[in-house]
Amino acid sequence: VVVILFIFVGHVINNFAFAMMIGCVLGTYSTIAIASSLIYQWSKRK
Repeated sequence: VVVILFIFVGHVINNFAFAMMIGCVLGTYSTIAIASSLIYQWSKRK
């Protein structure tokens, strides 16, 4: 949805959509990095 906003909506929303897109990408990356390290630590204890 954020990509569609960035591409098809006017200039006013364009900056907001770009910031949201960066936030979604960085949030997804950090979640994957944190979850994989937690799973590794939990599997190492068992």
